[in-house]
Amino acid sequence: MTRDSEKAIASLQKYIDSLGDDIQSEEDLNDVLQEFMQKYNAGLNDTHRDPDIYDLEDMADRAPTKKEKLASLQKALALDPNNLDIQREIARTNITSPLAYLDALREMKANADNTFMHPYLEEYVGEFYLQFETRPYIRLLKEMADLYASLDMFTKAAETDQEILRLNPDDHTGARFQLIAVYAVMEQEEKAQKLYDSFCSDCPESFFALCMSIVCFKKDEEEKAYDWLMKLCSVNDDTDRFFRDLCEDTMPAEMQETITQDAYRPDSYSELAVMYLRANDFLAAFSSYYPVWADQRLEERALESSGDISIA
Repeated sequence: MTRDSEKAIASLQKYIDSLGDDIQSEEDLNDVLQEFMQKYNAGLNDTHRDPDIYDLEDMADRAPTKKEKLASLQKALALDPNNLDIQREIARTNITSPLAYLDALREMKANADNTFMHPYLEEYVGEFYLQFETRPYIRLLKEMADLYASLDMFTKAAETDQEILRLNPDDHTGARFQLIAVYAVMEQEEKAQKLYDSFCSDCPESFFALCMSIVCFKKDEEEKAYDWLMKLCSVNDDTDRFFRDLCEDTMPAEMQETITQDAYRPDSYSELAVMYLRANDFLAAFSSYYPVWADQRLEERALESSGDISIA
């Protein structure tokens, strides 16, 4: 969800709450929605209104200097001192050391847990990302999980991703993808299988199948790894080409550009490239021989199916 969309929905919720019991029917709600949109759109065009937090965040993003960016962020924080998104952005702007930034994030979380976030930690379990009060907390946890993984602190990354999924089972931030990659690196097949069953029992996903194959390969369970590789092939027709290009260093230039943009089409070459080589690059680093093995097994399968060789 974009910042503009989040701003509009938060404003709508605040507007509806202000009306109390005035909304008695669906017709009343439709009238309220029409009224809100007219007022909201008029407000967007009001050049004399004071900037709100969202405006100040936009100004910070566009600021040409660090000093100007921090000035906008500090103004935003003054409007809402508990805003974890703003706190996080200020820390990211000021701190260059990953470990120091991690310390800052941990301090933010501890402070939130003990103060303004405390009432929500049990009340909103299961819908943390659906509530605007708690959505920034999920984003804070996701930032921490990403940082733990980038620093090879995989136990902490897994614990944090697990906490995200406990608070937000629908996983609007994609913690499940990092978690199964971490399980693969840590060779925790049972946990990876349980996560796979939770999210992919009815609809297999390419990256999940890839991680299951990798975790079995790392445990020297080659035939199980091959079975998962075949499942990957069954949902992603680009699997053979991806591993061939990866091993021969012939990945198309346009795909390399796609990787830098973190954009992909599900169950395609781009999903494997983005999710394996960039979004979870630690997995590629800790399974460096797997692509060679996968490419060899896929080539053997192709030769066998063509009748050129017979595999015992």
